Amino acid sequence: MSLDSFFDYLEVEKNYSPNTVQAYRNDLNVFNKYLVDEHSLSPLTDANYSHIRSWIVSLVNNGLSNRSVNRKITSLNSYFKFLLKIDFINENPLVNHKALKTQKKIQLPFSESEMFAALSSDNFENSFTGVRDRFIIDLFYTTGIRRIELIQIKSKNYLSFFLTKQKIHSQNTNAVVVIRIAKLANVSGALSKVVINESW
Repeated sequence: MSLDSFFDYLEVEKNYSPNTVQAYRNDLNVFNKYLVDEHSLSPLTDANYSHIRSWIVSLVNNGLSNRSVNRKITSLNSYFKFLLKIDFINENPLVNHKALKTQKKIQLPFSESEMFAALSSDNFENSFTGVRDRFIIDLFYTTGIRRIELIQIKSKNYLSFFLTKQKIHSQNTNAVVVIRIAKLANVSGALSKVVINESW
C-alpha cells in the first residue's frame, strides 16, 4: 500500500493543512527508514507491535521527549487506522498501545507587580487601539475571562457581562474581585474619549 494514498486521504478527506500532512509524512518516513535499517523490513505494513516498541525505545534513547514520541506514534496509529478502514489490514498493531507519560506544563501566574508593570500606560499608545489593548489584557487578568467570551462581548453589553462575572467569582473569591471589576467597568470613561469601533 502506497503511503501517498494515506497522505491524499489526510489532505482531501480529513482536510488537513499541508504542514500537518508533511508532519505525518516525516513521521512515517522516519519509521519506515528505521524498519529497513534495523530490521531489514519493508514495507511498513509488515511491522508489528514489537517493531514499533523497539522504535519507541530507540527514539527515547536518542533523547526525544515523550511528547514528541507520542506525536510520532499518533501519526503511525492514524496510518494503521486508515489501512483498517480500507480493509487492507485486519488488525491495528497499536490497538492496545498506551501513550508515554508526559509532564504537565506548570503555568505560573503573573504577580500583581508584574501586571501593574505590564499595564503601565507607557506601554500603550494614547489611542483607541492602545486603550483597547490595555483593556483586553486587564480583562483577562482580572476576570479570568475565556477567549471565546471576550470575542462575543460587544461594547453595548460589556457592563452586564462584568456584573455576571462578579456574581460567579464572588462565590469563591474575596471582595478584591468586586473592586477590580468596578475598576474595569470604569474603562468606559477612557473608551468614551475615542471612537468605539464595534468590530473589535
